[in-house]
Amino acid sequence: MTQTAYHGVMRGGVVLLDPGTPLTEGTEVLVTPVSAARGSPAAILAGLEKLPKVLPEWVEELEHLIA
Repeated sequence: MTQTAYHGVMRGGVVLLDPGTPLTEGTEVLVTPVSAARGSPAAILAGLEKLPKVLPEWVEELEHLIA
């Protein structure tokens, strides 16, 4: 499953994605609602979950290289 996120809004019982969203007709999607207020705790948490995961080993290696 792809981890790409697209922005949209619910209108009349249908999720309308922003114009130019590169999904073809019939593409199956998973919709996760976020609070309408930008910067709300729910919106921030939803955004953080979309970030790539950083392995602890990578952090250790970076700290070693910085030192």
